[in-house]
Amino acid sequence: HDRFFSAARLAYRQGTFSPETEQQILESTMTKDPKLQKMVKQYFTPEDYFKLRDRMIGSGAIGGKACGMLLARKIIRTHLPEYLRFHEPHDSFYIGSDVFYTYIVSNNCWETRIAQRTDEGYFKQADALKQALLSGTFPSNIQEKFRTLLDYYSQSPIIVRSSSFLEDGFGNAFAGKYESVFCVNRGTLEERLQAFEDAVRQVYASTMDISALEYRKLQGLEHHDEQMAVLVQRVSGSYYGNYFFPAAAGVGYSRSLYKLDKDMDPSAGLLRIVAGLGTRAVDRTENDYPRLVNLDRPSVSMYPNTADRHRFSQRNLDVLDIENNALVTLPLESLLPSLPRWLKQGIMERDEEAENALRRMGRQREVWFITCQGLLENKDFTEFMQKTLKTLEKAYENPVDIE
Repeated sequence: HDRFFSAARLAYRQGTFSPETEQQILESTMTKDPKLQKMVKQYFTPEDYFKLRDRMIGSGAIGGKACGMLLARKIIRTHLPEYLRFHEPHDSFYIGSDVFYTYIVSNNCWETRIAQRTDEGYFKQADALKQALLSGTFPSNIQEKFRTLLDYYSQSPIIVRSSSFLEDGFGNAFAGKYESVFCVNRGTLEERLQAFEDAVRQVYASTMDISALEYRKLQGLEHHDEQMAVLVQRVSGSYYGNYFFPAAAGVGYSRSLYKLDKDMDPSAGLLRIVAGLGTRAVDRTENDYPRLVNLDRPSVSMYPNTADRHRFSQRNLDVLDIENNALVTLPLESLLPSLPRWLKQGIMERDEEAENALRRMGRQREVWFITCQGLLENKDFTEFMQKTLKTLEKAYENPVDIE
C-alpha cells in the first residue's frame, strides 16, 4: 500500500497520473460504489488523494462516512465558493479498514467472526464477538501511530467515529446504528492512549450491536462483509468554565419530513438545531425539544407565544466535562453562570412573563430558554444551510442529510 502510493506520488511529480492509478486508489482507499467513484473523480485532484493518504493510519479503505464527508466538502467548495470564508479547514485522521482485520486476527477472533457470518450464527455468535472486540489489544506498531495522532491533537477534545463500508451509501445511511465516542483527551499520553484505544474498541464492537445487525438484515446486507474504518475528528467548540461545547450544532435534511405550517415548502429543507454538542439533535431525547427549522421561513417558530416556546424548548445540554474527562448531560440552569452574554443572546430568549411572575413574588432573576433564534435570524447562516443542502442534493441526485 505504501509502496503503491509512493510510486504514484513520484509519477505525479514527474507529470503522470494515469486513470488506472486513480481507479486503484478509489477501489482500495475510498469506495467501490460506481456512482460514488464517478463523483469523486469529478471533484478530487491527485493532491487530494495524497493528502488523504498522509492522514491515514494503516491501509485499506477509509469507509463510507469519511468518504462522504470529504466528497461533500469538495462539492461545496467547488459550487459555493462565495461561502469559503465560513468553511473551517478540517484535520481529520482515518484508521484504515485493514486495521480492523488486523485487530480481529491478532486477538484470535477470526473463527468467531466466520461463525457469526453464517445464517445460524448471525445473532447467536454476535455477543461473543462483541465481547472479544471490546477486550482485545492493538499491535505495537498501531499503538505507536495512535500516539502520533494524539501528539498531533495535543489535549484538544476529539471524537472517534464509525466509518464502515456500508455507512452513508445510497439507500442505507446507518444513522445512529454504530458508535461515535467522544474523548475529552486530558491527562498523560498513556492515559489518553488508553481512552482512545477504548473508544476505537467501542466502535469496532458496535458492528455487533443488535440494532445494527437487525438493520443490516432488513436492508438485505447480512451477507455483505461489513468492515469498519474509523474517522477521528477534532471536536468544534469553546471552553466555558470546566466544560467544552459548541454554541449550537445540528442536522440538516434537504427534504423536510415535517410541514410545520401549511404555507411552508418541504423541499426547502429542514434543520434540527440544539445548543451544545449535536448528539441531542441526532438522538431522540425524552421531554426535551430541539428547534425544528423549515428553511423557507427559518426564523418562524411553531409556537405563537413565549410560554409555549419555553415549554417546548431544550432544557439540557450535552457537553464535555474537562475536569472529570467525560461526556455529560447538564441542565441549562447549571451552565448559565459560565455563559457569556453574547452566547445567550445568540441561542436563547428571555421569558419576560416568567421574570415578571418571579418579581411579584419578590424574586429577581433572568429567565433564559434555548431557541437558537438569534442564529436563525442570521441570513448568512440560514442561506448557507439551504444552499448547502440543495447543492449536495443536486450533486448526489438524491435527498441528503448532513451533520
